[in-house]
Amino acid sequence: FFAIAETQAGNSFSEHKSSQAIKGAPVDSLFGLFCLHALWFGNCNIRAIAVLWIEFVREIRWYWEESQPLPRVLSDSTIDLSSCLINQKLHMLAICNSLKQHKSGGELGDDQSHPPETPIQRDVLASNVDGEGFSPNTERQGSAGIVGSMMLLKSRKHMHAPVTQDPPPMTEDMHEERLQAVAALGDSF
Repeated sequence: FFAIAETQAGNSFSEHKSSQAIKGAPVDSLFGLFCLHALWFGNCNIRAIAVLWIEFVREIRWYWEESQPLPRVLSDSTIDLSSCLINQKLHMLAICNSLKQHKSGGELGDDQSHPPETPIQRDVLASNVDGEGFSPNTERQGSAGIVGSMMLLKSRKHMHAPVTQDPPPMTEDMHEERLQAVAALGDSF
């Protein structure tokens, strides 16, 4: 009796552990509602679910092309890696879409027929007008500011921290690809 109870207890623990490993989408999320509708309207018919999936992808593409926010998908937080991969991809798409809207929001009033001037072009134009050539730029570019009291060894100048990019939103499979790439490099440095 005790041996049977121990094996059953071991099985329930492994079943519970594997059920935690299975990822899903929150019920009120866009993909969670899609899955519920696919089961309800598709009646477990693979062709009906395929047609519904194709239409779902078309709608998602429309939201991306029109820069509209995805309904029932958060776009202002980090990607929840505890949800399923498709839900993570939708979350990443919503974050990228909101960043795209934010970047294009400031450019709506500008004249789009001319490409924007780069700092180098402005320097060249200013030097041609003055006739003096290039003037030394007193403002340090690419610097986020001085790093405390740290100084360079030979020149004894203050050390500046570089301006860096924010890390990109990444899904679980993208994290795995990055880890595999780093492992493939090994100790090549």
